[in-house]
Amino acid sequence: MAKRDCEREFEVLECAGKAQIGDELRAHIDACDSCRELFEVARAVVDDRSVLMRDARLPGAGLVWWRANMRERREAARAAVRAGSVVQIFLLVAAVLIALGVLGISIDVQAVWRSIVLSAQTFAIPLLALAAWLILAPVAVYFAVTEK
Repeated sequence: MAKRDCEREFEVLECAGKAQIGDELRAHIDACDSCRELFEVARAVVDDRSVLMRDARLPGAGLVWWRANMRERREAARAAVRAGSVVQIFLLVAAVLIALGVLGISIDVQAVWRSIVLSAQTFAIPLLALAAWLILAPVAVYFAVTEK
């Protein structure tokens, strides 16, 4: 089905939420298929909104306070867990280093650093390609999905 445009669609959309519609606009809506469909859909949405607003029940103040309090406690617990995880990682690294020192095992830091640099050079092109894909793919999807 081809998209049909009418220069009065915005006006029809504005009047869909109002109780009164002028005679000229009513005649146009009756004559124009696009505007008639738009008006019917918009009126259905406005009617549904009115019913939902009328039937909406606001929670009590006590329930709102309790939910806010529970949310604050959950956020505090998450922050404590994150801090605990950081401390655990630090202590694990320290324990490994102390164990290596006690056992007398030495690590050549320069050799390890060179190995990391060589590995990064080996995988530089695939990593750059992956980074380019992760950046450009959402842009391509955006342009594919939006209508101009």
